[in-house]
Parts: sequence; C-alpha cells; structure tokens
Amino acid sequence: MRLTFRKFNRTDILLAVVMCLLLGAAIAAALIGRLNTSVSSYGDCVRAGNPVQMTYPSVCVGTDGQRFVNPTEQAPTGPLPL
Repeated sequence: MRLTFRKFNRTDILLAVVMCLLLGAAIAAALIGRLNTSVSSYGDCVRAGNPVQMTYPSVCVGTDGQRFVNPTEQAPTGPLPL
C-alpha cells in the first residue's frame, strides 16, 4: 500500500498563513490587554483574573505583587466570644 499526499495549492497556503496571523494577533491582544489593566482595588484585581488567596479576609494578589484585601470581609475586632 502506497501513501499519497495531497498537493497544496497557493490558496491553501495563503489561507493557512492568514489563519496563523489572526490567531497570533488574537493571542497578542489578549496578553497586552491583561498586562495593561490598571488595578487599584480588590474588585479590579479579581476582575483582572488575578489569584485570590483563600484566607479571611480574602486577599487578591496583583501581577506586580501588590495585595488587595476584600473590604466586605472584616476581621473581628475586640475579644473573641467564649
């Protein structure tokens, strides 16, 4: 049994090149958009897709290492109830 390979014409090659360029442009746009997000609060940090530490209160860590504490979770103050 002999394998035969299909010959690619110019249209096939051009289509493949255009698809690769579009895919590369989409990936680059997504990465640039993620890097250029300005984060100034806990909510911004979470919306940007940064990791959230499962502590109390929860803490979101930005790409530059800046930490944002969830303002809706308050650590208890004063003596703990017995």
